[in-house]
Amino acid sequence: MDFVFFTDPLTSVYGAVRPALTVSKELARRGHDVTILTPYSMLSDFHKVRIAEIKEKIQRSGKTVLTKIPLLREWMKALILPYVHEREKSESLVINTSSSLITEADAYYGQGQITKAIDDMSQSRDFPLRYKVIYKFIRGMLVNLEKRLMMQFRENSALFITNSNFTKSLYESWGIKVDHVIYPPLDLEVFRPTTQKPSRDYVLAYLGIRGKETNLKVIKELARQGVKIKAFGKSSKEYEKELSSQNIEILGYVDDNTLVDLYTNALFTLFTFTHEPFGYIPVESMACGTPVITYDKQGPKNTVSHNRTGWLVSNDEELVREAIRIWKQGYDESSIKNKCLANAQEYDVKKIADEWLNCLNQLRCGVKS
Repeated sequence: MDFVFFTDPLTSVYGAVRPALTVSKELARRGHDVTILTPYSMLSDFHKVRIAEIKEKIQRSGKTVLTKIPLLREWMKALILPYVHEREKSESLVINTSSSLITEADAYYGQGQITKAIDDMSQSRDFPLRYKVIYKFIRGMLVNLEKRLMMQFRENSALFITNSNFTKSLYESWGIKVDHVIYPPLDLEVFRPTTQKPSRDYVLAYLGIRGKETNLKVIKELARQGVKIKAFGKSSKEYEKELSSQNIEILGYVDDNTLVDLYTNALFTLFTFTHEPFGYIPVESMACGTPVITYDKQGPKNTVSHNRTGWLVSNDEELVREAIRIWKQGYDESSIKNKCLANAQEYDVKKIADEWLNCLNQLRCGVKS
């Protein structure tokens, strides 16, 4: 079969474009012809997957305070005047993963509403005050516009698929029928343990978008109580002054090979967030044999199994207590490692690609569940 994936701007291989890129790579490896259509791309080639830009058909706006992030910029334009792509007459299966491009699709892949994310982020103490004030005044308008946009995605897609049960519940709260849940894929040939004798002498923490994937209060408190922390992420360098401590090492962006080694040798991975529809960090960590401490909510609640592949807590205070306890007392490494590796198999790209193929084959055969 031939496939066409629509994506948000390809400024990296991470974030909302990652599921489409990972599945595309696997489908191409199996001999399928795969094309990615995107507003614009910084990738010239991607593992035998053809990337085609459609930017000449989309008027690109200049950067402003609210739209300096490419994905957010395209989304905000789509709220007012979405770009509708005319589907070509072909036998290709079309999967739309974009939050801003509308097309007639066999499946739309919903990864969460942006206004739902901003709702949660605006409650975080780490979210900039100026953005909180701006969002307070425009929230109602943005929510109504995004609901309208999501209804258009639903109407133009034979199937509406989400990336987690939590995300499914968010769309259903807007009256949108969800047909399936297919989790984002992970390449387990890349994410796997690098040694049988990990050091386990530090905690690994991810620092992402301010107010969304950070909790500076928790990290500071753990460092104050003697926990050695290595923090990574493209945005992590911006936190250096706020997290100045002899117990915190800010690594900045790290490539996948370095990241896999960091996961493998960590005692556990700390994942703090205010909004996370799925959460790649916990799954990546488990794939490297390392358990996760995170909150008992949203996407990570469904990927981390309490006391088996990590620990789920209800609030910041409990998170700090549990992290300190494990730092001092440790855990049964062999047992938890094996459970982490087994759990990660559920997200293996080979399994997820099979789910996509099965789902789309049923659609073509007229068996829509």
